Amino acid sequence: MPVKGATVCIWLERNMTQSASRVKFNIRGRIFETFASTLKAVSDSKLGRLTPEHESYDGNNQEYFFDRDPDLFNVILNLLVTGNLHVPRQVCGALLREELSFWEIGNGNVSKCCWRQYFQHEDDIIVVFCIWNIEGLRTELYVSDFITHHYPDIHLSGNDKLTTLILTDPVPALFALETGCLVFFMVEWVLGLAVCPRKRDYLTSWTHVVSFVLVFAMLMNFLMEFFKSVLAENEVARWLYFIFKAISMVRLLLFIRVARRFSALRVLLLAIKNSLLELLLMAITFCLGMVFFATLIFYAEITNVESFSNIFISMWWAIITMTTVGYGDIHPSSVAGYIVGVFCALSGLLLLAMPVAIIASNFSEYYSQNNFYQRYLRLQKENRNKETCEMNKIHPHKEAKFDGLSWPAD
Repeated sequence: MPVKGATVCIWLERNMTQSASRVKFNIRGRIFETFASTLKAVSDSKLGRLTPEHESYDGNNQEYFFDRDPDLFNVILNLLVTGNLHVPRQVCGALLREELSFWEIGNGNVSKCCWRQYFQHEDDIIVVFCIWNIEGLRTELYVSDFITHHYPDIHLSGNDKLTTLILTDPVPALFALETGCLVFFMVEWVLGLAVCPRKRDYLTSWTHVVSFVLVFAMLMNFLMEFFKSVLAENEVARWLYFIFKAISMVRLLLFIRVARRFSALRVLLLAIKNSLLELLLMAITFCLGMVFFATLIFYAEITNVESFSNIFISMWWAIITMTTVGYGDIHPSSVAGYIVGVFCALSGLLLLAMPVAIIASNFSEYYSQNNFYQRYLRLQKENRNKETCEMNKIHPHKEAKFDGLSWPAD
């Protein structure tokens, strides 16, 4: 029994000594020391495979010598100890990626606070956004149908707008396109309701409610095309026809649904949402400037009987001038009016430039962060795929597991 107890003590002492053993590195004259257990965590890397027989080992000093950047090596040691990759501000992300590749260490644990520093110098980040589901196709058809239907050359004949809209026939090819869209939208909406497990949520969703209203309006327009004589004689029917035509404009709002597939559009909406205070301030300031310059131009052109007949016309001129549109339908003709116009245009430039710069700055920040996040997700996915492949190579007859799902390995 005493011999057995002494043997156990010797075994424990030996293992404690081995676990507490340290490895020394000489990186361009700077000495680094770490535990051997730290290097064993990355046994498949160059650091984990170091042995005294390695060519870089100096037996006299009992250290490994490498002609590498010591600052980057310190970052790598911190990665092995903490499990997270933190990039110092003075370190180039591309250079750090090369160093990780030299030591054969994965780079999938980049800390969120260092995404910008790690990815900012990478030139091959190309974010491609595509619409793969039927919702995107439906939105595209809504928009294209709206544009073609309201193009002025879609009718064979006609006089003014009312006569053209009511009494003339559309081009057969475009009418067939609209009919096909109507059938597609009806079938899509009905099938969506039929296969949806939560029909209450489906019917109360604003996108599906808008889709139903649009389909109903398109159906009414389709039926009314065969009763043009009734439209010409009945004023109520004409107004209903006009209302159903106007409802078709709502289909443009469905373009917002693309935000669920386009992360860049979500970033744009987020930037606008976070800039609502600046937009409100711009609107209030713009209204004050509009009233101010409208009053000035009204009294500056008080002797001009042909233009600026009332304050509302003056407000219209102030809006057009401050936004630098300049229709030219109304313009001053006196020296005082010209002076007011100059200051009105300059103030409009200043009022619109400041909040637009703030919104652009927010969008640039969010868009840049979104690019780094997309790059990080792709990097995580590549690392998971690599780990799965390595697991299949080590255990080819076992099941590979991923995110709680399992399938037989090939």
